[in-house]
Order: sequence, then C-alpha cells, then structure tokens
Amino acid sequence: HLLALINDILDVSKAEAGKLELCLEEVDVAALFADCTRLTAGRMKDKSLHCDVRIPDPFPALQADALRLKQMVLNLITNAIKFTPEGGHLTISAGLGRDGGMILSVQDDGIGMAPEMIPIALEPFRQIASPFSRNIEGTGLGLSLVKLLTEQHGGNLDIKSAPGVGTTVSLMFPSNLIG
Repeated sequence: HLLALINDILDVSKAEAGKLELCLEEVDVAALFADCTRLTAGRMKDKSLHCDVRIPDPFPALQADALRLKQMVLNLITNAIKFTPEGGHLTISAGLGRDGGMILSVQDDGIGMAPEMIPIALEPFRQIASPFSRNIEGTGLGLSLVKLLTEQHGGNLDIKSAPGVGTTVSLMFPSNLIG
C-alpha cells in the first residue's frame, strides 16, 4: 500500500511537471476492461456489487500508454466500489463520441457528491467530507491522477454526480488516438 501511495505521488509530480513520458501503443479496450474487472472482482464480491461491462463489438483500439490507461480505469473502478453501498451497481462502458473521439466511463449508483464538490475531489490530497464518506480510506490522489493522465493523452475528464444518485466519470480521448 505504501509503495502504491509513493508511486501515485511520483506520478502526480511528474505529470504536473510535464515530465511524464507516455509509451503509446494500441490498447484493446475490451481486454483492458476484462483485466480491470478481474483485478477488482474480489472487492466487488465482498460488497455484493453487480457490474455491467458495455462495449460495442467490434470496437476500435485506442492509442495510449497501456499501463497508464489501466491505472486510470482501475482508479475509477476502485473509487466506484468504495463509494457504492453493498448491493449496488457499477457500469463500465466504452463508446465513440459525436466528435469521433473515444469515451471510457465508470458509473455507479453510490453516494455521489454535489456538483460544487467535484472541483475539490479533483485536487490532489483532497477528499470530500460527508457523513456518508467518513469511514472510507484513501489518499485523495486517485481522481487528480486520473485527470492528469487523461490530459497527458490529450483528453479530458468529465464528472457528473448527485448526492444519493451516484457518479459517472468519463475519460474522453481525441479522435486522433483511435487506432
């Protein structure tokens, strides 16, 4: 856990300094989702969470740093698991946007957050204080790191959330990265 924390801090520092080098390659998004759900299956089972994976078949590859993309998706799934009560539901999806770019999303029906709290959740080392999230562990680096890594790929991160309804985090990558 300590090593993962140190690596996240170093990744944030490198990305903020513009020193994070990406190794772009074709990433099979279906295989990526399968790996990420396999790695988080135990946590989902412990909370009796149901998970749907929605990806069109066929679906194009994404030109991305495979390790960083996996890190981003795992962070989003892990957050969704943390903030979704027992018996809840997650949806992990991929699609193409109107602009021809690729959108990867993780949606939950968890505790959610007020729209004005989203900028705070994106700040490094910040966590949203609410009666529903008091006992949830974390460093407050996950979302800020995902945002930085998405931007390093030329993309954008979008969060839609409402208290008691859930959260959808979308990673939007430009069309020039679609293989």
